[in-house]
Amino acid sequence: MDQSQFEALWDDAAPRVRTFLAAACRDSMLVDDFMQEVAMVAWRKRGQFDEVRRFDAWIMGMARFVLLRHRRDMARKRVFLEPDLIERLETLATADAEAVADRHRALASCVSALGESARTLLKIRYEARTPLAEAARQLGRSHGAIRTALARLRDSLRRCIQDRINGVHRGDEAYEEEI
Repeated sequence: MDQSQFEALWDDAAPRVRTFLAAACRDSMLVDDFMQEVAMVAWRKRGQFDEVRRFDAWIMGMARFVLLRHRRDMARKRVFLEPDLIERLETLATADAEAVADRHRALASCVSALGESARTLLKIRYEARTPLAEAARQLGRSHGAIRTALARLRDSLRRCIQDRINGVHRGDEAYEEEI
């Protein structure tokens, strides 16, 4: 796995790893230390990553071991979580990661079903992180028109994602017409 692949996978998984670690330890500075340690261990072991396995599950396992190692090191002091609770938190975080992955797949499918102008607007505003006023200028439309179009797009995508997750498939044009 090269650096750019690792960074993309890490950037996607990091918020869930942080949530998992924060649930186990309320000290934000310690959570930052744990995040750094998980990232460093994952980077060192990236060559061992089996691409058949989900990166989220792999990285959560590392986070769990970081917590367990910390617990072992702190055994002489106050214990902050029992090992079985850490394992249950990992299970919940991994299940949440699967739901997020399902939502990402549904989003990709819904975006690909949009018309070219809608995809262009989304790319300008969200991928390029262009301010609303600049997006309006680039597209030759008013600020209000862009704001309204984006609100409609978000609403349409929200419904499309929910339908795809629930197994409902209206036809792609049902979502395009609403934009």
